[in-house]
Amino acid sequence: MERNNIFDFATSELSQDAFICWCLNWLNYEDSELRALAVDLLKEFGEEDVSDNQEIIIKRQFNKIDILVVLKGLNRVYIIEDKVNSSERKKQLEKYETKINELNENGKKDLGIDKNLEVEVKTVYFKTGFHFSPDKNVKANKIITGKRFKEILEKYRNKTEILDSYYEYLVEKLRTQENEKNYLECKAESHWDWNIVKSNIAQYCFLKEMFSEERVKSFKNKGNGSVVSQYNLLEKESISYGETGETFRIFWRVDTLTEGTYLRLSYYYIFKNRKDNKTLNYKEISEMGYNIVHKKIYDIIEEYQNELPKIYKIKKCNYKEQNEIPILHINLKEYIKTGKDEMNKLMNEVKKLHEYLQNVNFE
Repeated sequence: MERNNIFDFATSELSQDAFICWCLNWLNYEDSELRALAVDLLKEFGEEDVSDNQEIIIKRQFNKIDILVVLKGLNRVYIIEDKVNSSERKKQLEKYETKINELNENGKKDLGIDKNLEVEVKTVYFKTGFHFSPDKNVKANKIITGKRFKEILEKYRNKTEILDSYYEYLVEKLRTQENEKNYLECKAESHWDWNIVKSNIAQYCFLKEMFSEERVKSFKNKGNGSVVSQYNLLEKESISYGETGETFRIFWRVDTLTEGTYLRLSYYYIFKNRKDNKTLNYKEISEMGYNIVHKKIYDIIEEYQNELPKIYKIKKCNYKEQNEIPILHINLKEYIKTGKDEMNKLMNEVKKLHEYLQNVNFE
């Protein structure tokens, strides 16, 4: 019979916070065989030498920090930002580091830090879920993945039910993530049950096979609840044009409609000045910007049609009065069903087009 595993129910970041704290707190139990687990974790964080009598203080949610670890007598602090599936928000680690560096005497005293010494702060980004573009762009002294945490825990199995339960939960989580990487999975009759529709991991892997930079963004579609992923065409997120300083974005988008999953190159007009200037004809400005971008992109497709035969045959999109307007729309359903060879041909064309468009001035 399978273990009645508490971590199948306790899946939140707070539950994982508690488990990480539990692992680290064994450092304060010098006679326990699990003290070595705490030592291994600290070494993974960057602590080169952990003495036999070293003790730690662990704080949860101190100044909103997930986990704060203080090495007694060393004035060294580890800020741990713990994530299960979400990503860092608005440079959390950087802000937390500033807060610790600005602690007053009372704040240092609460943490057992010598008020007369400078605090050495190190940051750890600890995420057991899949690492997307925002995770790979995190600035931290050390990044811990679910795979690495599993490797650390592995040699301490069969010593306590708590650790074994978490380990089994983590193994299953990593197995699921690995399965979701397959964006060509299409066993279900309905395309709504395919990986590329349900999983932002599948969409991320699909986009990253074509585009090298880490700028994939994922979210849920407000309409049908499907997963959506986008990749900016250019490193610059928004482009300005015209005397009014209006801006727009161009991005690749993976989303799903009734007829199947698609890859779309889209134009998105940003109505940022609408309240400031009511005299502007926003429809006219949006359409003008779209037509300029549309022409430049299709000029490239025309120029390199021999290298882009699949893309060249796709019916052109036209202007629509909406914020996001398709420029190029590719239905992926048949490519997914056909398999890797045909999909690779399409993806190679998309990659080539993307590279050619990097040299186009859209302003």
